[in-house]
Amino acid sequence: MGGQGTVEMETGNKPWMKIVAKLKAMTINEKQNIEISLFIMVSYDLDTFW
Repeated sequence: MGGQGTVEMETGNKPWMKIVAKLKAMTINEKQNIEISLFIMVSYDLDTFW
């Protein structure tokens, strides 16, 4: 069974996932919450963004 590059992909995504996890763990006000939600949506769900 050959690899599908998932290990390499996960290694490359690890720093990004740390940033997103920190954003989600922060205590923030409502305006910041909306901005962070939009940031995460644009990062992961371009179909919804457009």
